[in-house]
Amino acid sequence: MNSLRKQIPLTVASFLASAVTSFGLIIAEDDINYPDTTTLIGESGGSGFTNNWNVFGSPGYTVTSGVAEGAGTAVRDFNPNGSVVYWSTTLAMTGETDDLYTVASALNVNSATNLAAINIVNNRFQVALFSTTSMTWSTMLAPTPTYTYTQGNLVQVVAKLTFNVSGDETLDLWVNPTSDVEANNPIAATVSLETNQTNVSRYRYQTFNLDSGTASLADVRIGTDFATVSAVPEPSTLAFLSVGLTAMVVFRRRRLA
Repeated sequence: MNSLRKQIPLTVASFLASAVTSFGLIIAEDDINYPDTTTLIGESGGSGFTNNWNVFGSPGYTVTSGVAEGAGTAVRDFNPNGSVVYWSTTLAMTGETDDLYTVASALNVNSATNLAAINIVNNRFQVALFSTTSMTWSTMLAPTPTYTYTQGNLVQVVAKLTFNVSGDETLDLWVNPTSDVEANNPIAATVSLETNQTNVSRYRYQTFNLDSGTASLADVRIGTDFATVSAVPEPSTLAFLSVGLTAMVVFRRRRLA
């Protein structure tokens, strides 16, 4: 009986560990779950980041119902992890009429001048290289009209940045993926670019040329695989995990009794 008692929590713990690791590693995340009217600058929610949100430009970002709305540049740093980095951002743009407006979700080293970026420009998604020195975009690739953006809609964009031996990086883009399996989702665009970096350590959400519009940021995830940054565990998995955790609690209570 004592042997069986030891095996029960070990078996459940082993399953929990395998279930968690099967979703890869979250490097950093923030679901922008701050009280209404909170200004994003200085906030420290989420996990994995090494500093608080810093915001440049006016008017900045104010939280309403779990969404940071406004304009400007919001940055936050994290620890580098590996030669392949995935990140997802849930974002929106509303009320902009200037054809030159841009909303960008990007990664770079905090001191670097080149950014690997996913943009919405003139209601179209793009992947591009951006220089913070010259403030210009290059190596841009616009996906097919299938990925035209409709203002006012929250969308999830997922990106994969791969550092290659040759020195050229590869940036892949997915828009509103429907599966947590990378191969099951059509790639919206792929571009080769040179950031002159070997890793990334800063997340950047940035707007340009907003005359009348508002940009919205609802969720940021940075991780080591597609499923980790894009998906929520299936209900059946969550239910099994819940049962496993309950079993461990019940077993411990009985043992203490």
